[in-house]
Amino acid sequence: MIVSVGTLIAMVALNEEQATAVAIYYMIHSTIACAAMFLVADMIALQRGKVQDRLVNSRGVAQPKLLGICFVVAAIALAGLPPLSGFVAKLWLLDASFGAEVAWVFWPIYLLASLATLVALSRAGTSLFWHDHPNQDEQFEDNVYAGKRRTWALVLILTVPLMMTVFAAPLSEISNQAAAILHNSQVAIDTVFALAKEQ
Repeated sequence: MIVSVGTLIAMVALNEEQATAVAIYYMIHSTIACAAMFLVADMIALQRGKVQDRLVNSRGVAQPKLLGICFVVAAIALAGLPPLSGFVAKLWLLDASFGAEVAWVFWPIYLLASLATLVALSRAGTSLFWHDHPNQDEQFEDNVYAGKRRTWALVLILTVPLMMTVFAAPLSEISNQAAAILHNSQVAIDTVFALAKEQ
């Protein structure tokens, strides 16, 4: 989330139409991806007993396949890896900032932050799913299992980054139009006055 907020601030600071369009697309992507990771983390914490969400070795989760797959998909989205929308956003970010005077500062910081995010998520995943201490005799309480509604809600939110990749062209067009309006204050003023007259 810190990387996402910092990236958005950097795009806004460029004060260019293309950078603002990227920021709009990236804001939607990062909000969805972070929300999905929070949901996965909550389910993992409920199933790990006393250690909850701490990254320490403990018992395994009750639903390792479901939560493992969901964690990987959310991590891919957050790290900006293909084929999810984070990769599209990352390429667009780098392209939008290429001609800026601060590109020589932004590029290395952003790429190093992306690498650090990938490493951190990889280490978290191995701690949560590979370095556990399963106890075959241990019984999980029924209330720790993710129900159908929670599972479907998580699956649906995890499909959004994929859909944002599939529909990247229309979404980028909408982002460009919104950025154009934001950078042309007269258009916004005229639109507001036109709406006021209609009412």
